[in-house]
Amino acid sequence: MRWLKKKNKKEGGLGMSKKKLLSLALAGAGILGLVAGNVIAGIGVKPKNVALELIPDSEDKKAGSYWSNQIVVDGILAANGTKLTLQLTNGLFEDGTIIGLCKSGVDTPVASGTVQGDNSTVDLTVNQPIGSAEVMTLVTQNGTASLNCTDPGTYLDGVPVYIKGGLNDGDTVDLTIQTQKATLFKVKQQYTAKLTKATDYIDPDKDYKQLKVGKTSSNATYYIKNSLTQREDEIANGNFSISLSGDFTGVKEARVVGNGTGLDATLNATNKWTYSGVIQGFGSNGTINITVTGEDVLTPRTFRVSLKTVPNTGNIVREIYLLKDEESHVWLMPGVTYYLPFVVSRKSVDGTETQIVLQAKKGAKSSYTVTISALDDSGELKSIQPITLNAGDRLIINGEDIKNKIPTLTKDKFAVVINVDGDESQIFAYAHVCANGVCKRVPVKTKDGKIVE
Repeated sequence: MRWLKKKNKKEGGLGMSKKKLLSLALAGAGILGLVAGNVIAGIGVKPKNVALELIPDSEDKKAGSYWSNQIVVDGILAANGTKLTLQLTNGLFEDGTIIGLCKSGVDTPVASGTVQGDNSTVDLTVNQPIGSAEVMTLVTQNGTASLNCTDPGTYLDGVPVYIKGGLNDGDTVDLTIQTQKATLFKVKQQYTAKLTKATDYIDPDKDYKQLKVGKTSSNATYYIKNSLTQREDEIANGNFSISLSGDFTGVKEARVVGNGTGLDATLNATNKWTYSGVIQGFGSNGTINITVTGEDVLTPRTFRVSLKTVPNTGNIVREIYLLKDEESHVWLMPGVTYYLPFVVSRKSVDGTETQIVLQAKKGAKSSYTVTISALDDSGELKSIQPITLNAGDRLIINGEDIKNKIPTLTKDKFAVVINVDGDESQIFAYAHVCANGVCKRVPVKTKDGKIVE
């Protein structure tokens, strides 16, 4: 042994240098790796977009088949007989398809396998050793054609994949080879819409029956656009439904005007403020305006608009909201508005009653118009006849007076909104609840939530 150590030291260890020994060890490890069937896979593919409106609602349905990009695989180190497992998430291969792994310019696949019964998994069996530096592509047979890596009869430019239904915006269809995953498709909302609301004021000079702009509101604007620059399939036709919700007391109709080729509709009580039709243009704004009757007293309110696809029309598959209950129009009273969330009217029972007191400074105006609205039993805001507040005077409003003038208000506790068509700096307001000669202040709030006591 001592002699062997000396000889090794002198001649490099049985005639081999340390560098040669290291090279041999690495080579041996590579051979052992092939025998053991080691696999290191990388997948290269650029995801495609798929329109969400074309994805079915239910998972047991499928959309497609869609074509993936050419799937490039590299970094595989595999021995003959090794199994390479391909797994789709949210996707399905075509039933009974044979899938192969091909080297460039070589007819016979280096690995192949048939799609399993779940249609999302396939095991490729390697039939010749694969070196880690080789780059290959996945291919599949075209119909009954045999699998040939150079034959145009084989799908060489991608693998057809069905997409499971029930996916939503942002979901992906992924392919995994061993432990490496790549996204084939991204599900994208094809259309998006933006809404800009309109704000109008009710005109006290026209007995609160019109808006400051007249009988027709300002225009709320909507903008619908195609949000996908690249997509696997687009909607060629189909219907969209637009609807308006809110308090339509005193409203004659709402008019939706597109850009000439867009959605163009009249909404009214007859069609329940909803219209379904084809939108053909997606490049410019549309408008929504509301016309009042001019005969009914108007109260503050908010209208909301919804816009959605109509499933099973044209090639639209599912219902997708582009706008859902978004504010389109807001009607406000001019001047200052006060809120009393707690008004009591029980004078005839036990003498308890809320009194609201308003005063106005002299100088800015000689008189002011006061509009009083209360939430009735159904939760709707109902107004009583406007009252005049003379500058310098005190106006006392009793809860019982409000209740008696609104037939649909029978509760003894309710909320009240008071509007005065003047500047807040000129108006003073407070309220109290009185019972048996004893009074207690209650909060009076402005629109921004500030208590004005």
